[in-house]
Formats: sequence, C-alpha cells, structure tokens
Amino acid sequence: RNSRDHDHHCEHHCPHAGDHHGEFPAHKAEELLSPERLERDGDPAQYLSEVGIKPGHTVVEVGPALGFYTLPLLEAVGPSGYVHLLDVSEPLLMGLRQRVPAELAARANFVHVTEGQTGFEQIEDRSVDAVLLINVAHHIPSFHSYLTEMSRVVRSGEQGTVILREPPQRVDEYEFLDEIEVFLQAGYACVYQDIPGAPGHFPVLPLINSIAR
Repeated sequence: RNSRDHDHHCEHHCPHAGDHHGEFPAHKAEELLSPERLERDGDPAQYLSEVGIKPGHTVVEVGPALGFYTLPLLEAVGPSGYVHLLDVSEPLLMGLRQRVPAELAARANFVHVTEGQTGFEQIEDRSVDAVLLINVAHHIPSFHSYLTEMSRVVRSGEQGTVILREPPQRVDEYEFLDEIEVFLQAGYACVYQDIPGAPGHFPVLPLINSIAR
C-alpha cells in the first residue's frame, strides 16, 4: 500500500503539514517541548551526534516547530556552521525565533514556507551537508517532487545525507517502507542505521543523495 494515498490525521494540528492557516494553540505547542517528548525521543544532542552532525556543517531542519532539536543543532554546527529552519507555521517560527539566543540566531536562517513552496528555493545548489526530516515526512504533499527539489541543495555522493525519522505511533512499518521507496525512486541510496539514543522510533535512515554525481 502507498502511504501517500490516504491522510494521516494528527492528534493535534501539525506544524509541518500542508496547512498554511498559521494557527497553532499555544498549549499544544508546548507539548512539543514536554518532558514526555524527551523521554520518548531521547536526548536531542546525543541523537544529532550519533547521526553525524558536526561543527561546520550546513543543515536544513524541516518543520522545527518550537525547537526540540533546533537549539542542540545550532550548538552542534558551531560558529562555522549554518542551519536553515523551514516551517509552514509562521506563529511557530516566530516562537522559535524568540527561543533562540542571539549568538545562536546568527547562524540560523528562519524560513516561512508559504503554499506552493518547499523552502529550498533560496538555498544554493549543493550547499547542504544534511537535511533533518524528523517526524515530518508523512505530512509532506507531493513527496517525490519535494525530494527532487531537495536533492538540488544537498551535497552529492556520501558528502550529503538526509536523516529520516518517523514516530511509530503515527506511521506504521509499511508506511515507513513506502517513504523509503519514494526516496529510492527519487534517486537516493539508503543505509539503515540503528541509533541507541532514539527509543520509540523506527531505525534512523541516512539517505545518501545520489542524483547528481
């Protein structure tokens, strides 16, 4: 079955879906930073280290919401790194701006993704070391086209990776495999990797961008 052929309904409004109304209840937003999420997802700094984020990297985080991964990510890339933060929810993006200290904001590009856009439009070709698709891929419409546009900005070969992570409470194993198949159809190669610091999720999947050689 194809996970793109039916809707995945969130228990709450999802900041990464194709919904551009921009409304997100504050009490729901805070759940994205709750201790329960920390227990469920594990330590974000440890996770980013285990998937290979390094100082000097340029990274795209798709759907950062209020920054569960963003602050550790900005720390991980260091002063010589850079992070593009793409979100369809303007209120969430504004909230994230307020949470990011000035010294870290200097290495961040906050991008409000409007309807019909991917957020990659203003990012230079082959300039990105890694793209984080954490708990968001199942919300992205026209996924194959999205991956094709994303491939333009990711470094070619083993220099560029896409980290795919999905919550099993919303995406079952068959749907996860469907997502992997779309990546393969778009020209990516995949390497499975179990990450001990990521309990409650399917294995992390670094996807090597192999379109441009």
